Amino acid sequence: MSERCLKIKEQIELLKNLKLPPDFIINIKCSDTDLAERLSGLRQYPETGQFYERGEWMRDVVSTSKKEKESTTEEEEEEEEMVEEEIKKEMIDQMVWRPEYLKDNMEDRINTYKEIMLKPLEDYITQHNPVNLMELDGNDKPNDLHLYVMSRLGGMAIHHASLPVLLSNDDDNLPEDTDMEDLMRMMSSSNVVAPGFRWRRSRWGGTCPVALKEGKIVPGIPDFCVGFQDKMYILSNAEAYEKFIVNPRRYLVPPMPRPPCRVCIIGPSLSGKSTLCNLVAQHYNAHVLDVDILVQTSLQQTEQERLERIKQENTASAIEKIQAMLSSDDGEGTGKLTDDHPEVQALVHAALEEAKQVTLSQLDKYILVLAKHIREIEQMNTGADVPSGWVLDNFPRNVLEMEALHQAGILPDVLFCLEDGEENLLLKRLYEKNKDSVDEAIKTRLQKEHLEKEKEALRLKIEEEEKANVAEILSVDKTEETQENPVMADIDSSEPQEVNDQQKELLKQSEAGQDTLSEIIEEEEVPDQLEYDHFVAHAKAEEISQQPIVDSSETMERTEQHQHVDLPDHWELGYPDGPEMNVHKKYLQQFMHEWDQMQVFSNVTYSILELSGKKPEHLLEEVVSEMEKPFKYVASELTGADLEEEAEDMAELQREEEGDDDEEAEDEGDEKISVTRLFGDTYHFCPVALKNNNVLIPGNDENAAKFKERIYYFSSPEARDLFIENSKQYVAQTDPLKPPALRVLMIGPRGSGKTTNGKWLAQQLGLFYIEFREILQMLIMEKTKKAVTYSDEADTSEDPAEDLDALIKEARGEVDSEEEVELTDDEKQIVAYLSDGEPLGLDILDTVLIPYWKQEPYMSTGFILEGFPSNTEEVDYLAHQQLFPDVVVALAVDVGEIQVRLLPKYLENWREQCSHRQAQVNLLQELRQKNREERIAARRAELMAEMLANTKVKGHNEDDDEDEDEDEKNLEEDIEAMLEEEFPPEEHGDDLDNEETEEVATERLQMDIAKRFAKDENSISVMMDLLSEQNIPTISINASSKPKRVRHQLLNNVQPLLTNRESLFQKCQPITCPQAHKLLSSSYKYYSAFGFWDPVQLYNERDIIHPQLWPFDHSYPLIFNHFIYFFESKENRSTFMLNPLKYIHQPKPTPSLPIRLAVIGPPKSGKTTVAEMFAKKYGLARLSIGCALRMMLETHEHTDLGVQIKNHLNQGQVVPDELAIQALEIVLMCSVYNAQGYVLDGFPVTIKQAQFMASRNIIPMVVAELKLDTLEVLKRGLTDKMKPKPYVMHNSAEILHIRNSCFKQEAKFVRQYFQQQCKNWIQLDGMKSKWWIWKNILKEVSKCVKNIHNYLQRTHSGKAASINRMCITPKELQYQIGRFGYYCPVCLVLESHLVECSETPDLTHDAAEYRGYYYIMCGEKHLELFLETPEQFAAADSPHTLPPPHLLPKKLNGIQVKNKFPQQVELRGFCPVTYRDGKQRYEALARGNMEYAVEYRERIYVFETEQKRAKFLRTPEMYWDQRLPEKIPPLCEPVPLSSIPNLGYLEQGVAVSVIKAVTAVGCLKPKYPFLSVQTSSLLYVAYYLKAFNPKSTDYVRQKYKKKLALFEEDCALIPYLISTMRGDYKPLSAQPIDFEFKLNKFLALEDTQRKNV
Repeated sequence: MSERCLKIKEQIELLKNLKLPPDFIINIKCSDTDLAERLSGLRQYPETGQFYERGEWMRDVVSTSKKEKESTTEEEEEEEEMVEEEIKKEMIDQMVWRPEYLKDNMEDRINTYKEIMLKPLEDYITQHNPVNLMELDGNDKPNDLHLYVMSRLGGMAIHHASLPVLLSNDDDNLPEDTDMEDLMRMMSSSNVVAPGFRWRRSRWGGTCPVALKEGKIVPGIPDFCVGFQDKMYILSNAEAYEKFIVNPRRYLVPPMPRPPCRVCIIGPSLSGKSTLCNLVAQHYNAHVLDVDILVQTSLQQTEQERLERIKQENTASAIEKIQAMLSSDDGEGTGKLTDDHPEVQALVHAALEEAKQVTLSQLDKYILVLAKHIREIEQMNTGADVPSGWVLDNFPRNVLEMEALHQAGILPDVLFCLEDGEENLLLKRLYEKNKDSVDEAIKTRLQKEHLEKEKEALRLKIEEEEKANVAEILSVDKTEETQENPVMADIDSSEPQEVNDQQKELLKQSEAGQDTLSEIIEEEEVPDQLEYDHFVAHAKAEEISQQPIVDSSETMERTEQHQHVDLPDHWELGYPDGPEMNVHKKYLQQFMHEWDQMQVFSNVTYSILELSGKKPEHLLEEVVSEMEKPFKYVASELTGADLEEEAEDMAELQREEEGDDDEEAEDEGDEKISVTRLFGDTYHFCPVALKNNNVLIPGNDENAAKFKERIYYFSSPEARDLFIENSKQYVAQTDPLKPPALRVLMIGPRGSGKTTNGKWLAQQLGLFYIEFREILQMLIMEKTKKAVTYSDEADTSEDPAEDLDALIKEARGEVDSEEEVELTDDEKQIVAYLSDGEPLGLDILDTVLIPYWKQEPYMSTGFILEGFPSNTEEVDYLAHQQLFPDVVVALAVDVGEIQVRLLPKYLENWREQCSHRQAQVNLLQELRQKNREERIAARRAELMAEMLANTKVKGHNEDDDEDEDEDEKNLEEDIEAMLEEEFPPEEHGDDLDNEETEEVATERLQMDIAKRFAKDENSISVMMDLLSEQNIPTISINASSKPKRVRHQLLNNVQPLLTNRESLFQKCQPITCPQAHKLLSSSYKYYSAFGFWDPVQLYNERDIIHPQLWPFDHSYPLIFNHFIYFFESKENRSTFMLNPLKYIHQPKPTPSLPIRLAVIGPPKSGKTTVAEMFAKKYGLARLSIGCALRMMLETHEHTDLGVQIKNHLNQGQVVPDELAIQALEIVLMCSVYNAQGYVLDGFPVTIKQAQFMASRNIIPMVVAELKLDTLEVLKRGLTDKMKPKPYVMHNSAEILHIRNSCFKQEAKFVRQYFQQQCKNWIQLDGMKSKWWIWKNILKEVSKCVKNIHNYLQRTHSGKAASINRMCITPKELQYQIGRFGYYCPVCLVLESHLVECSETPDLTHDAAEYRGYYYIMCGEKHLELFLETPEQFAAADSPHTLPPPHLLPKKLNGIQVKNKFPQQVELRGFCPVTYRDGKQRYEALARGNMEYAVEYRERIYVFETEQKRAKFLRTPEMYWDQRLPEKIPPLCEPVPLSSIPNLGYLEQGVAVSVIKAVTAVGCLKPKYPFLSVQTSSLLYVAYYLKAFNPKSTDYVRQKYKKKLALFEEDCALIPYLISTMRGDYKPLSAQPIDFEFKLNKFLALEDTQRKNV
């Protein structure tokens, strides 16, 4: 560990404080005798220092081995062996003994090791995780020890070390111009770890990861292509290859692959290039290099370094030159010259002066400073984990600077240019920057334009005046005027000339002012920015130089006199689009021209970043994306080469499986072939449709792409192109993609049960149920208030109900006031769809259906849509709108079944229609009859009125009365005849004669149902074909069965789609065990978090421990993502493949602990059967003491222990228990026993064996005792004896009886030992079945394992842990007890109570360990509080501490109190708790009991009850210091019972018992058969007193209680027989079952009484 001399404690502390503590500890054990024997036989060869064991240097052994080799080898090998043997003989003579290895010295060394080193090491090992502790037997061979360690590590699913594999061979002659894509394909199949598992491409692509780590982008070469884990990497040279194979992870861990930051960012002024440079530098931890700032700060230093470098170069050359001159002059060499030589100094001085005269250009300065800083950055990156970089801020700016960077060798990798977009953002920024100057220039230009207008107006005015003057002069006679007044003529002619001159002068001044304004504009247009100062200054200089210099003072005065110009607050473009912005526009054009010329070097990546509407963060993302683009996965279209690779992998897999059995090949072949195509994150569904439309659309090979070595299917070429363009958007980032909610379409002919079964299925699955036809009906019924029926189901009778209703309304005289409802075009389409099945419009379908796919709560819950699609147009609509369901369920049914289902309903409707029609017909007849009668009455009244009128006209005569009566009668008859003729009666017989009979209606309805079924069936058949073409899954359910069976089929077919929904995109790949071994050993794949546990079995049985599938040769492995899972059976593997996420999200299993179990019991109790069951299920080793001895003699016969055991056996003696336990300890170091565990069969059976096992730390988790009585033991022995045996066994009844007796004698001591020491003893009924016994033992073992795992987990994380079921002995508990001892720390801290727990039967049940100490709590609640916050109760600086031992109360019994004599009891024997709780009143003085005594502060207190003593023990400070009052109750002295009178004696002695007995006899009133009542009562009292005598033993009381119960039973015979035999005689068969038995018992009591008499 260290070359320094360290003491033992220092070495242990060094181990504990290692930065990387050991994961595993291998403890090699060897007995002292065997170790001394081995070391004493060592001899050392002085020349090499090598040691040789006794068997290697003994000559007789050498000669023997030589003879054996000579007999089995060839002649050449014999000669080599002879030469080696001769050398060995010479070495043997030179070998020496080491004095420290002599036997006498070895014993001292071993004892010294035990005394000094062993105990600290054992303490250190005890603190280590026992799961990672390996104890080996030092007597085993090194190869065996190595195999055991590797097997143990393999069983713990330890990942193998990943080693790089060189993929290129010397035989591979690859052309130099091989394309990188072709190279990747060739290398992916080179030296594969297993057929079908190619090397995958990494993010580094063809770039060398070693060079990239060092900050360089160097392409790799095929000769150094390596495979590491599951990816391949191409290195650049042999040096990089050597570095990579030493530690590949150094070059692959994040943030790699990270491009080196060698970037230039240029752009026009105000483009934000400096801000972007700082962001890029911050992102890549790089340095920003601004050449202007660097030149200003470090130019002088750089110049000094340049001169120093020139001085050094010229000094060396000057020395050589002077040395050569001197040599040529003298002819001989002179001494060595130094730089102090005058001539050398003269030459150097001249060179420095010349260098000073040479001035560097500004560009050279830039390059010199940049090169210096870049070299410094590269020196800083040497050895750095993450190399830094540099970012050039706005350099280079032109092609000359770019060429200078190239010559200096510091060209960037990427050159970014910030360009203005369509929004002209830079022009806006430039305008805002120079707003004042530009606005002033605009105002000046506008004023100039105004002056131009005035100038033009003035010129026009002058011209008009001149014209007027000329006309006026021409009109006057020049001659006359000249003669008359020549002077005036001169004046008149000169005045206009003067005016004209003044106007011209004014015009000249205005022109001069305009020129001055122009000069001012040009001067103010120059922007105050350094970025383009030279360009603007040069442009302005040319313009200003061409303008005349005038005095502008007068012009400015004139300018100020003009009116003020107002500019708009906001320009439409954001800047004024005038000549004032031309300078800035030319500057931007010039910059882009320079950028175009700079793109001349091919080894630099050029990128343009548009500024329009982007924040600096967005630009940073573009920069990072462009820089990391070479190290990102790129999607590509699936090509023929990819398909050829798949075919090759399939062929290789088939060739590998040729050696397997035909049956296994058939079982696994389909799985492997189906999963060789590695699908992407969306399985075979289109990821673009999932992302954009949240639907699942299956794809195919025609539209496929490859991304990250996985294949994606797409619904269309357009979707594939979108994926290739931006793959990251459509794949999973961190969590797996989630599929949309379940969507089911249900179709079927009318009467197939769609609605009934669909509603039931939706309720079972928790989905929404939607009836497409009902939704459309609701839309129509809002207006029509009635549903629309199928046109082929309408009423076809001759007089439909609508016609009858019209006739009834006509008969009533009612006017049809109902207005026809006007429907829209969409509503008319819906009505046509509902009645005739006409297709719906796209707008209607969009309105109705799209919300169910794209709106909540349907989008997250799912639904079942019934009745859609119903035609091919709707199927096309689903495909066009990409509203794909998960499955379409079609209910298939026979026409006969449809007729059976629908006919009763249709007949019932027909009957209702007939009844309704008949009622309507009857009502119509009544109304018509009523109308006829009303018309007849009205007509009769009219006729009668006419008759009366005629009668009045004729007059009245008495003689004519009789004639009149006759006439009236005749007239009435005529009227009735007229009415009959005018209103003939209606005939109604035809309506009833034309009624359809039920038989005819039934036949008609059956035909209609058949026709509709045929129509629906044809439509569904066409739709199913079209759905198949669209790759929409369909399920056909036979709905002709019973409803229960149909629902069962529906649930079985649809429920897995919902249950396994989360893993819809997750697919697994079953593999064989050899393939799993290859993939794991090469680290191509990894062990899962479940190791060798079956995740399905763990999920189904969480509370029970499960065996590991190690070795996994007979397991069923499977690949899921990058991990391999193992399963116990093919069924479990298939179950896992349906929903892997369900099983991997369960809590991960804890590391396996070896199960240590002991099963003991009497002979034939089944302990061997149970032990074999555990051994078979969990891979445990069944071990008896005889097996341990035999294994010891087989493998360790040469050891000292083996010799001793063999001697005892050879002498016919029993091996002593001590030697047997030592043999057991050595055998348990075997790999199987130490890794999986063991089950001891029938051991230990004596207390001595148990104690020896505990001393050797061999303590089982559970010791199960199978209880069995002697009779059952003998019975099972007899049964076993009848079975044929291959050999004679000592299984006679006598031997079994003796063995059983011996076991029972020893078992009680063993039971008591384990119950008191380890608390791991359980008793089980051996009469139960083996499965019942197995289940109960497994339950106890599972609890122990769970507690141990919880203990290890909590202690490893520094938390408090419960020690229940940890088999901690009282001695260990006492050794590590905390500072609170056996007192509860929670009670002490929270309540300040002293609660002692030492009398608890199981001290470890409510105890916990914290920081190496044990703390005992008084109950489970306090234990939970302690486990949650142990610092609150067990902190070292806690103010709550346990009082000193002499201040702790101590319980005493009566004997102990008497032994304290002459010490007196405090408070004169009164109970302090009763007195204190009674507020120290006189009435509260109660005498204490000597049995409830406590010693506290060397004082003795007695208490009234145990509860009050417990109260004092909790808070003694409250009760101990009390004073009695002056007056106390007198002392009650005991009075002898025999001294009181008779009545008192009887009252104090037997009154209570006699009263209870007399009360019992009075309640029962017993009458014993054939005895008097008095005798019966006396017998009952006697039995009662005997049965409940407190002074008797339990046996006597139980005996008389049984007699008393029998006496009561006999007394009950008389009332029973009286009640049963009352009345007439009944035969025996009619009597109760127990009548005969009780009657015979009653009669037998007579004989008993006679005998007693």
